[in-house]
Amino acid sequence: MTNLTAAQILALDNMCRGAEIGTLGTTISEIQAAVAAIPEVLVAAVAGDLIFSVSPATTTETAAAQNVGVAQVTQATITGAVTAGGGGDITVTVTAEGMENSPKDVTVTVANSDAAADIADKIRTALTADADVGHVSTGFFTVSGATDKVILTSKAEAANDDTVTVEAVTDTAVIEEASPLGTSITISTEGVAPYTRSVVVSLVDTAGNVHSWFSGTVPITIADTASGTASIATTSPTMTNGVMTIPVTLMGTFAGANTNTLTVSQKTILGATVTAKTSVQTTT
Repeated sequence: MTNLTAAQILALDNMCRGAEIGTLGTTISEIQAAVAAIPEVLVAAVAGDLIFSVSPATTTETAAAQNVGVAQVTQATITGAVTAGGGGDITVTVTAEGMENSPKDVTVTVANSDAAADIADKIRTALTADADVGHVSTGFFTVSGATDKVILTSKAEAANDDTVTVEAVTDTAVIEEASPLGTSITISTEGVAPYTRSVVVSLVDTAGNVHSWFSGTVPITIADTASGTASIATTSPTMTNGVMTIPVTLMGTFAGANTNTLTVSQKTILGATVTAKTSVQTTT
C-alpha cells in the first residue's frame, strides 16, 4: 500500500468518522481511491495555506448616513390622587418589545392623600429599581420625569414600538378621580433602527478559493473611536462552509474621521496559524 501523508490520513479520518468499523467493508484499493479523491484544497489547508479574507477591508460612510438610530421616549402622565385613608399598593404594568419578562408588573406602595406627583415619583423609584424595566445596569429603559410624569427612554436604538404601554391600576389603594391610573401615554420621540454595516469573512487559500470544508467558531472583536458605539452580536460567531457575515451596529453619534474597526483575530486551524485581518470603516 502507498504510504499516506499526514494530510491524507487526516482527511481520510474525517471521511470515515462516524462509520461503524464492522460495516466499513472497504478494500485497500477503495481506500487508495478515496485518498486520491481528497480535494486539493483540503491538502493545501493542512499544509498551512489558510488566510482570512475580509470584505470590505476598508470603507467610508457619511456621518449623516450613520447617525440614523433614535432611542424611543415614552411618557406616562399620572392622574388621580389617593384618598385620605386610601394608602396601599398599586400595580404598574410596563409592556415593550424586546424587554425581558414583558409585560412586567411592578408593585408600588402609595400613602394616604398622595397627589398625582407623589404617585409618579414613587412609580419612578420603583421602576428604576426593577431589573427588567429601569435598573441602571440591566433595565431596558432609563427612567426619568418630574411632577406627574413618568418618562421611559429606551437604552437601545430600535425601530419604533407603538405597542409600548405604562399602566397603573389600583390594587389595595383607593384612588380618587381617574381609574386606571397612567392611561395617558404619549410617545414623544419615535424610535428609529440604528445603522448597520455587514462584513463578510471567509477562510481562503492564496488563490482566493474558499475552504468550504471548514465550519467552526472564529474570534471577532469590534472597536470604535467615537462618542458613538459599534457593537456585534457575539465575539465567537460560527463560520459555516468557510464563510460568515458579521453585522456591525453603530449607535450614538459618529463624526468625521471617527472609525469603527472589526478584527478577525488570529486563530489556529489544523495546526496552521491564520493571521488576523481587519475591516475599517471611516466616517467622512
